[in-house]
Amino acid sequence: MRTSLPLIISFISLVSYLQADERPLPLSKGYWKDPSFLKSFNASYRINARVEPYVTSEQKAVLVSIQSMMAKGQRDKAISKLKSSSLTDSSAALTYNLGNLYFELGDMDKSEAAYLSAIKLYPSFRRAHKNLGVVRMRKNEVKSAMVSLVEALSLGDMSASTFGMLGYCHLQEGNTASALHAYRMAQLSEPETIEWKAGVAQCLMDIDNLPEALSILEEVYRAKPEEDSYALLLVNALLESSKRDKAIALLELLNRQERLSTSNICLLAQLYTSSGELRLAKKHFSSVLDKLNEESLPDFLKSVESVMYIGEWKYAETLLNAVGPKSLQTDSLIHKYDRLTAYCLFELNKPEARPHITKMLERTPLDGDALLLMAKVYVKAGEFEKAEVLFERAQKIEEFSYRAFLEHGKLLVGEKRYEKALEKYEAADSIKSNKQQRDYIEELEGITRRQ
Repeated sequence: MRTSLPLIISFISLVSYLQADERPLPLSKGYWKDPSFLKSFNASYRINARVEPYVTSEQKAVLVSIQSMMAKGQRDKAISKLKSSSLTDSSAALTYNLGNLYFELGDMDKSEAAYLSAIKLYPSFRRAHKNLGVVRMRKNEVKSAMVSLVEALSLGDMSASTFGMLGYCHLQEGNTASALHAYRMAQLSEPETIEWKAGVAQCLMDIDNLPEALSILEEVYRAKPEEDSYALLLVNALLESSKRDKAIALLELLNRQERLSTSNICLLAQLYTSSGELRLAKKHFSSVLDKLNEESLPDFLKSVESVMYIGEWKYAETLLNAVGPKSLQTDSLIHKYDRLTAYCLFELNKPEARPHITKMLERTPLDGDALLLMAKVYVKAGEFEKAEVLFERAQKIEEFSYRAFLEHGKLLVGEKRYEKALEKYEAADSIKSNKQQRDYIEELEGITRRQ
């Protein structure tokens, strides 16, 4: 299998398609209803005098009254009771419980404001710091959530939920070692909580400990096969572990269960294509064409590259034509579409190739792909001087210089200008070297010495 498509940017990693592959998994919706979290959160209604404000008998009476309302599910009534009490504004405990009630009703902004008020009244209020971190996590305010969670830990909180959520925050910020430590701490008291296992697995993948990560993710998937994010993370681990067949099988299962996004169906099509099973890939490409939208178009174009990678230019052109340029909304997508179309037209020897590439260069004169492709058009037409000019222009663009030197060297060898060709190959080798390339350079050196 070739490692790169001629003139096409390095083949895109299969794993890059997965929607959940590189980002830390958010805590699943089910976690907030999980018994372990609910037990931890409900405990926050209780009083811990060591790290909390003193509660007077009058305040206790208010708390008792709202507890009876909560037992009946009357959250709104409990909130009204707390807000109307003259004691609440000066009581950290009552204000804190108001934050809890807002949290349960899903009003994160009011919940955050209440917790902040409780902390202002009593700065070392440990549970208020922790719950403030929870709220900020729910609002996806990761950095500020970390501050609150760390403060809770410094005040003596050793709960699994606090460590686990801190692990997620660290992973979100790219602090893999800290995330792994936090997740491991969470596992000490909640070893079977799936979120912490998945977090550990993600950290292990980040540090390339694939065997252990894969083993844990298989456990996670068996425990919660209905959780899409865990299934996709397992697919990711299987691909990185070179277990492509298993990854395909799992993706097929998810697809039959209608649990795959359009982008991940593109991944499935690409996996089949790169495995030499274009016939199986085609049914998924057909499925994708019926579902394409602006969000999935980038992934579709990536999957078309895999078809080009195996030299199926005609089918790639068919896929591109099925989308059409009118469906593209951004400059980057238009550029990529034009580039892929240009390669198809060139490889299929279509006369439209030349005007198509000319338009690309008119729009973007320093488009390295277009420069190299137009140079090859000139080579095919025998217009070698024009080709050389474009190769030299492309050699000045860092991203394309290696390929430009090689293509220029190839042209010069064809013209038997070996000394000049040797210069180009040596320039390419100074950028990226390999044995085959060095062997060829030695052959050229021998030819130039004999001339």
